[in-house]
Formats: sequence, C-alpha cells, structure tokens
Amino acid sequence: MRRSLRVAVAAGLVVACSNAGADRVLTVPGSGQVRGLIYLDRNGDGVFSGTPDTVYATARLRLVAAGTVDTIARATSDTGKVFAGTLINFSFVPVPVGVYNLAVDTLSIPHDTMRITRIDSTVTVTPGDTAFVRVAVTYPAATPSQVRTLALKTKVFVVGVALADANVFGDSANSIADPVSNAAIRVVKIKPTVVVTTGDSDRILGTVDTLAGRRVLVYQTIFQLGINATTPLTVLTVGQAKTANGGAADAGLISLSGRAIVLDTARVPGERILHVTDTTGTLIDTLEVRLDSLAGFDSLVLKPDTVGARLHFQGILLPSSTAGRWVLKPRFPTDQF
Repeated sequence: MRRSLRVAVAAGLVVACSNAGADRVLTVPGSGQVRGLIYLDRNGDGVFSGTPDTVYATARLRLVAAGTVDTIARATSDTGKVFAGTLINFSFVPVPVGVYNLAVDTLSIPHDTMRITRIDSTVTVTPGDTAFVRVAVTYPAATPSQVRTLALKTKVFVVGVALADANVFGDSANSIADPVSNAAIRVVKIKPTVVVTTGDSDRILGTVDTLAGRRVLVYQTIFQLGINATTPLTVLTVGQAKTANGGAADAGLISLSGRAIVLDTARVPGERILHVTDTTGTLIDTLEVRLDSLAGFDSLVLKPDTVGARLHFQGILLPSSTAGRWVLKPRFPTDQF
C-alpha cells in the first residue's frame, strides 16, 4: 500500500506540472508612442546643437494616417523635458500601430519669415516602442543673387565669402559673395564688435532692404564657419566697372586695369580719389577709385608717378552718389600695383 501511494502522489505532481500556465493569455501590445522635438535652428545649420538652438513652444502638430487625411492624434509643443535620455517637447501617447505622417500647423509659427526646414515626416509605430522625431524651424537660406529678388523685410540666411575685413572702409558694412557665381551682396549695419575676416566663409542672418537704390542685407547675426575660402574675383574693363556691369557686379570683388589721369583732393577725410581711364576705340571710360586710409592707404603720400601711370586694381564696387554709376574701393595697398 505504501508503494502504490507514493506512485499516486508522483503521478499527481506530473499532472499538476503539465497544466502550469494553462490559464495565462499572451497578448501583443497594439500601440506605441511618438515623441519628438521641434526646435528653432538659430544658426541655420540644420542640426540641433543645443547652443544657440532652442526648443520651439506652442507649435501645433498632428499625426495623420499614411495615405489618408485622417488625423489620429494632436499635440502642442511645450518648453521641453528629457525622456529616455532624449530632449522632447511634444508627445503622441498612445498611438495605434501603423505608419503615419507628421504635420505641423504653419499658422502656429507666425514669426517673420520662419519656415519648417526639416521634418521627420514619416513615422512608423511598432508595438510597445517609442518613435522619436525632429522638426526644425528657421529662416530660409538665400544666395546673394536671390537676395536681390526677395521682398523687402524678408529675413534670410546668406552663406558666402567675406570680401574684406570688418569695417575696413569705416562704414560698418561689408560684402559677402557666392564663391560659385561670384555674385555679391552688401551687408550693412554690422556691429563694431563683430569680427569679419577677408576670405572666410560666413553665414549671416539679416533682413532685405535697400540702400542707394540697391538691395542690401541689414545685419542681425553672423555665424563664422571658419573656412578660408577662395575669394571670388571678376575681371572687368573700366567701362564695365563704371556701371558695375549693368549692376550685376554690385558689391562684388573685381579686377581691372587703367591709367590714373586725375588725382583729386580728398572729399572725405582719410580718403584719396583717383580717376582711372581706359580707351576702347574712340570711347574713353572713366571710373572713380577711392583709396581709404582705413584700408591701409596713405591719404597724403602717393608715388610721384601715380598720375599718368598704367595701374592695376582689385577692389569692391559700390554705388556712388550718382545713380547708375559705381566707384571702386581697393581693400589693401597691395590691391593697387
């Protein structure tokens, strides 16, 4: 009897083990999360760097089911927090498993001419997981040529090569040129404390305006890219230079040759003026060249043989007080030879 009892107990244990977990139900989560960051790209580089970039609050966002116009969830960005080691400022929780498009209500980004320049528009939500997305808001980028066609008061980023050192002409202005097209734009109202170095590549944020009838960029902020770039140079005749080649070479760096025929007494303190002429057939063209002491020129002493000599100049073309006529400002003494 004892032996049969032991067998029965053992058999009972086997039966109990074979039924372990029989009442459990395995479920697969049918939803996930979407969390993200919408930020103000203050330096226009397309990357969230934390400095000077900042989170963008009060933007309205939607998740739309892919291939439809159905909004599945809505969110409004806030001042931000860290979730799972990532900075976020909006969330969609929970979200059914599926593929979605992320949309931003542009009416909730009303400042100036800001626009969305980056958005992780397609989002795939998997069971139990979190998808992270980013949206960048900033000002549009424009080339110097494009600035001339934009509406006044448009705020843009312009990337190009600085054509002179900061305040080299004492007028809180400079020129920045596209190294590909050679087109340049005048940048005005640069702060005295801002360092601009000839030949360096810069990204400048400014507002489109006019000065002396020409489009300019009114300085707001500069981001120095630290690249010593090739300085654009356009070769013009004196005749072409006096009209900035129909205005196309306005604010640009040009090279020309001519004969200095007249030396004027300075009409501006620290500035000496040469009238440079060139002859094409029977046509005599004249261009005004201003040698600025701030650019290193001695305003009182010139070589005795300057007048009447054949000279070569490099410099920046700027509008004169006479409509449709330009003057040339060499940047360094070595620009005259």
